[in-house]
Amino acid sequence: VLSTSAAFYEGSSPRHQVSVRSAYNITRQLDFDVHFRFVDELPDRKTDRYCAADLRLAYRPRPHWEWSLEGRDLWFDGAHVEFETYEVDPSYLAILTVQF
Repeated sequence: VLSTSAAFYEGSSPRHQVSVRSAYNITRQLDFDVHFRFVDELPDRKTDRYCAADLRLAYRPRPHWEWSLEGRDLWFDGAHVEFETYEVDPSYLAILTVQF
């Protein structure tokens, strides 16, 4: 028998979640990072399960400088819905980081 609070969270939390991260230094100047995740459906929130990935390729031409290209929330069918009405679209970034 579920308590009232347990019953409330039962359909509002994913039954299964998987998250896998990899950070690979291809060379001393070049990195490739991947973050893959699977989130099961939220029946009470009318949210389907989804898989998404974040990718990052970074290049350091000199100390304290880094160029990176990133893809975030890369979803295999385009956007996905989180929490009934919040739709997450893929995003792409080019980043220059200079450390002082």
